[in-house]
Amino acid sequence: MNIMAAASNANLLIATLVLLAAILDRGSCEVDENIIDLSHKYSNTAMVTWPMLLKFNISVGFKGLTPGGVYYEEKRFCTSEHSGTHVDAPLHFYEHAQSVDKIPLKTLIGPGAVIDVSGKTDDDPSYEVTVQDILDWEADNGRIPDGAVLLLNTGWHRRWPNDVEYLGTKADVNNPFNPDYRWPGLAGKTAQWLADSRSIGVYGVDCVSIDYSGSSTFPVHKIFLSPEHGIPSLENVANLDAMPPTGTRVYAIPMYIRDGTGAPTRLFAVVNGGQRHLPAFGLVAVIVLLARRCLL
Repeated sequence: MNIMAAASNANLLIATLVLLAAILDRGSCEVDENIIDLSHKYSNTAMVTWPMLLKFNISVGFKGLTPGGVYYEEKRFCTSEHSGTHVDAPLHFYEHAQSVDKIPLKTLIGPGAVIDVSGKTDDDPSYEVTVQDILDWEADNGRIPDGAVLLLNTGWHRRWPNDVEYLGTKADVNNPFNPDYRWPGLAGKTAQWLADSRSIGVYGVDCVSIDYSGSSTFPVHKIFLSPEHGIPSLENVANLDAMPPTGTRVYAIPMYIRDGTGAPTRLFAVVNGGQRHLPAFGLVAVIVLLARRCLL
């Protein structure tokens, strides 16, 4: 009986310790998530828009008390699909191609890969990013992952919302293809290499266009948005200096516009921080094993 009682007491003690370990372990595990906002804020004033496009405008529709005495406020806004931080759908450059509402959400979510060429653009505002630039980045960070949201940091996001600095000269609504405009971007052959050699899900840049300013034939748009490749593209990406080269998951969530050629997009990245984990379960598990050995 004494042996059976001891065994019973030992099992009760072990069960209590296991329960305690589980509680402690559950409470000691924290996962930090750092969210980086990559979107420019929409407003009536502090925005840059491609010169011929409709500027964003928001106005008050109603503000005040209802007949029932309840405070109520609503606003109305009007804008181009391609103002602010936005996505270009294939339909933007190809008739009858995929519209923004047809792009699967899984395409618009993927591992972030950020290539920083900002050190090369100050002296050359029309810098064309080369294949070697991409290969140099991969030598340091590994191959661009399949399904990646590939973002190009040219440093231009720092110039927002100064339109003269962002466009290279004062915006001219009557001349949207002014040869004096200046911003960097991918060379056409670099875009073709990326489309053929890597399996990116989305491409984005912190400039007003994914084509560099010296281009008049829009090769990057035509390559990425082609029916063959169908790579949605982001323009006017913000805050890229806060992004690490890798280690993020990027979400590009556009307005759900039927038959849209593009859409304003809330773009953000989640950086998974280190897990601070007190190994309570492991510690108590050792105690449990020792107690079982001693008591039984």
